[in-house]
Amino acid sequence: NVERIEERTKALNKWVRGIVDLPGVLKSRALSDLIFLGVGAEAAIRVARDQCDAQAATQVSQISDLTAQLKTADAYARACRERKDRADERAAHLSSALEASCHLIYNKRNNITMRRMWSTWAREACRARERRSTKAAAASTLAFAENQKTIMELRAWVQGAQANSA
Repeated sequence: NVERIEERTKALNKWVRGIVDLPGVLKSRALSDLIFLGVGAEAAIRVARDQCDAQAATQVSQISDLTAQLKTADAYARACRERKDRADERAAHLSSALEASCHLIYNKRNNITMRRMWSTWAREACRARERRSTKAAAASTLAFAENQKTIMELRAWVQGAQANSA
């Protein structure tokens, strides 16, 4: 819109210059009317630029809001995935514990095997705790890096939008 207005203003200026050269125009009221039109066009350009700046600011605000909503949704999805993983691990552990309990009840003769199963289950539980803590540390490090990257991208985009509107 601003470019069209500027093009029309340039065309109007060129046309006014051509008319000024005609005989009798300088003495008539037509020249002052044309100058008034030119001033009105400049005011229209200023208004259009202000509207474009306001639209750009609104769009930046909307993009910031959407980015915050996306981050929230991503964090919620990540938390849900982690809960599901923990629930799956817990179900697997409970299943192995139930299996071990059944063996203890029905196979009293095989105590050595039962001890091995329980110790294996205990080792697996310990390893699972270690994996969860390692995974949580990696996830928090990754989330921090993603937030930093997103902040830098938004700053670059806002600076670009401000440069384009200027």
